[in-house]
Amino acid sequence: MPGGRLSLEYRPRPGLPEANSTRLGLLVDEFRGDLNPEYAGKMTGQATRIEPFELDGEKAIWVAGTPHFFFYRAPGNAFEERKLRIAQNVLLLEHGKLLVRMEGAFGKERAVELARSLG
Repeated sequence: MPGGRLSLEYRPRPGLPEANSTRLGLLVDEFRGDLNPEYAGKMTGQATRIEPFELDGEKAIWVAGTPHFFFYRAPGNAFEERKLRIAQNVLLLEHGKLLVRMEGAFGKERAVELARSLG
């Protein structure tokens, strides 16, 4: 995939409950790319809740609900499309030149805490 991808898997533990479909406490995917919130809202079903917001000056989107299509822009390329499953909920965060996707069985408040711990 252009731009590369890094995935980190964290076992369930206190504060990171086990997600049904991944059996993980947290799945973090990092891509080189950027986030376009305008497209995220157009590629989900009615049962999916999407909340664009700013996290410490960076673009973020909180996604909770049904599976969705995920778009991002790899460096120097058109949009890439990936159909990604949602075990529970997802936080998408544009962090510098990285797009970070955090998935787990936790709420938005916990996802924000975890995102801030990335440094």
